[in-house]
Amino acid sequence: MPDLDGKKNNFITREVTTAENLINAVNEFDALRREWDAQGYSASITDEDIQGDNAHVSAAQLAAGFTTLEALKAVLAAGHWTNLYNLKK
Repeated sequence: MPDLDGKKNNFITREVTTAENLINAVNEFDALRREWDAQGYSASITDEDIQGDNAHVSAAQLAAGFTTLEALKAVLAAGHWTNLYNLKK
Protein backbone atom coordinates (compact mmCIF):
# COMPACT_ATOMS: atom_id res chain seq x y z
CA MET A 1 0.00 0.00 0.00
CA PRO A 2 1.45 3.43 -0.90
CA ASP A 3 2.53 5.83 1.81
CA LEU A 4 -0.38 8.28 1.41
CA ASP A 5 0.49 10.16 4.58
CA GLY A 6 4.02 10.75 3.24
CA LYS A 7 2.63 11.80 -0.12
CA LYS A 8 0.19 14.19 1.50
CA ASN A 9 2.89 15.58 3.78
CA ASN A 10 5.13 16.13 0.76
CA PHE A 11 2.33 18.02 -0.97
CA ILE A 12 1.73 20.20 2.10
CA THR A 13 5.44 20.95 2.37
CA ARG A 14 5.60 21.92 -1.30
CA GLU A 15 2.61 24.25 -0.94
CA VAL A 16 4.07 25.93 2.15
CA THR A 17 7.44 26.32 0.42
CA THR A 18 5.81 27.73 -2.72
CA ALA A 19 3.83 30.26 -0.66
CA GLU A 20 7.04 31.37 1.05
CA ASN A 21 8.79 31.63 -2.31
CA LEU A 22 5.93 33.72 -3.71
CA ILE A 23 6.07 36.10 -0.72
CA ASN A 24 9.82 36.45 -1.17
CA ALA A 25 9.56 36.89 -4.94
CA VAL A 26 6.94 39.65 -4.68
CA ASN A 27 9.00 41.41 -2.02
CA GLU A 28 12.15 41.19 -4.14
CA PHE A 29 10.26 42.38 -7.24
CA ASP A 30 8.92 45.30 -5.19
CA ALA A 31 12.49 46.19 -4.13
CA LEU A 32 13.48 46.17 -7.80
CA ARG A 33 10.59 48.56 -8.51
CA ARG A 34 11.86 50.95 -5.84
CA GLU A 35 15.35 50.80 -7.37
CA TRP A 36 13.84 51.31 -10.87
CA ASP A 37 12.13 54.46 -9.62
CA ALA A 38 15.02 55.77 -7.51
CA GLN A 39 17.59 55.32 -10.27
CA GLY A 40 15.36 56.71 -13.00
CA TYR A 41 15.72 53.53 -15.03
CA SER A 42 12.37 54.04 -16.74
CA ALA A 43 13.92 56.98 -18.59
CA SER A 44 17.48 55.70 -18.88
CA ILE A 45 17.27 52.00 -19.81
CA THR A 46 16.78 51.65 -23.55
CA ASP A 47 16.50 48.64 -25.80
CA GLU A 48 20.14 49.17 -26.74
CA ASP A 49 21.13 48.61 -23.09
CA ILE A 50 19.56 45.16 -23.07
CA GLN A 51 22.02 42.58 -24.32
CA GLY A 52 23.25 39.02 -23.87
CA ASP A 53 20.97 36.65 -22.01
CA ASN A 54 18.38 39.42 -21.69
CA ALA A 55 18.29 40.35 -25.40
CA HIS A 56 14.80 38.87 -25.76
CA VAL A 57 13.38 41.63 -23.50
CA SER A 58 12.61 45.24 -24.41
CA ALA A 59 12.64 48.30 -22.18
CA ALA A 60 8.85 48.46 -22.57
CA GLN A 61 8.56 44.87 -21.36
CA LEU A 62 10.62 45.72 -18.27
CA ALA A 63 8.20 48.54 -17.48
CA ALA A 64 5.22 46.27 -18.15
CA GLY A 65 6.59 43.82 -15.61
CA PHE A 66 6.19 46.47 -12.93
CA THR A 67 2.63 47.17 -14.09
CA THR A 68 1.89 43.50 -13.57
CA LEU A 69 3.57 43.62 -10.16
CA GLU A 70 1.25 46.44 -9.10
CA ALA A 71 -1.79 44.48 -10.28
CA LEU A 72 -0.61 41.42 -8.38
CA LYS A 73 -0.04 43.47 -5.24
CA ALA A 74 -3.58 44.86 -5.52
CA VAL A 75 -4.99 41.33 -5.62
CA LEU A 76 -2.78 40.28 -2.71
CA ALA A 77 -3.88 43.31 -0.69
CA ALA A 78 -7.49 42.12 -0.94
CA GLY A 79 -6.84 39.47 1.72
CA HIS A 80 -4.58 37.16 -0.22
CA TRP A 81 -1.40 38.26 1.58
CA THR A 82 -3.05 36.92 4.73
CA ASN A 83 -3.72 33.59 3.07
CA LEU A 84 -0.08 33.29 2.00
CA TYR A 85 1.33 34.40 5.35
CA ASN A 86 -0.91 31.87 7.12
CA LEU A 87 0.94 29.16 5.19
CA LYS A 88 4.38 30.52 6.04
CA LYS A 89 6.46 28.82 8.69
